Amino acid sequence: MIVSVSSGKGGAGKTTISTSLFLSYEGKVAIFDCDVEEPDVHLFLKPEIEDEKSVYVEVPELIKNKCDGCHKCAEICEYNAIMKLKGSVLIFEDLCHSCGGCFRVCPRDALLRKKKEIGKIRYGTVGKGKKFVEGKLNIGGTLTTHLIKEMLKEVSSPITVVDGPPGSSCPSVSIMEKSDYIIFVVEATPYGISDFKRIFMVAEKFNKEMGIVINKISGDITELKDFCADKGIEILLEIPFDLEIAKSTSRGENLIEINPGFLKEFKRIWDVIIGGTHGK
Repeated sequence: MIVSVSSGKGGAGKTTISTSLFLSYEGKVAIFDCDVEEPDVHLFLKPEIEDEKSVYVEVPELIKNKCDGCHKCAEICEYNAIMKLKGSVLIFEDLCHSCGGCFRVCPRDALLRKKKEIGKIRYGTVGKGKKFVEGKLNIGGTLTTHLIKEMLKEVSSPITVVDGPPGSSCPSVSIMEKSDYIIFVVEATPYGISDFKRIFMVAEKFNKEMGIVINKISGDITELKDFCADKGIEILLEIPFDLEIAKSTSRGENLIEINPGFLKEFKRIWDVIIGGTHGK
């Protein structure tokens, strides 16, 4: 079972919730940090890293003496990674999305399949054998979704918590598609609620079980609760704004460490998740 934790915006508390879920589960469990542009799960869990591998994609490299300047490769490229240039072509590797279309249409086999590293995956453990997997995109890289999909191929634990990137773009969508249950962490501000509604509109297309954690509550959240009631979204947990929690999490402390009472709450959330996805 894959339980993904997402949010409509950064800073909502997504990683705080995903690491708390991971630590509160008593059986075999893994956590995948798929927020690959800025992974920070390791700051909360302090895993022991045991292995690392590079992830590669194929990008085109021009074989100049074979190219006849037909420009079919440039015409098929939707990302402008290949451009016409005075009878030849110019290739911008950083714009390439590795779709492979250019290789298929080149009539003279004038493109070499070149391996390009886009990032790394690190493997480790937390405590007594809990599995930790982290993806990290190379600086300046753009193939976020490619790296995430490569990571998700390695899901093997009975329960896997996925800490995904914020927002509703392609990287988030690729995780939602693979998830059995989606938890949205919603910052209780007008901006946070608006972003949650936007990402929910995307998520509901997948017809997945889902719930929300409302974080940093300091005012009236009737509008958000009414929206959840109307859409049938379960509110899993409400966390008030607390300056001490903010200070502690900024130091890399987990909710369960800050307040052991949260352990019971997250175990209750697991009961909801497992019952919701397997109890029908």
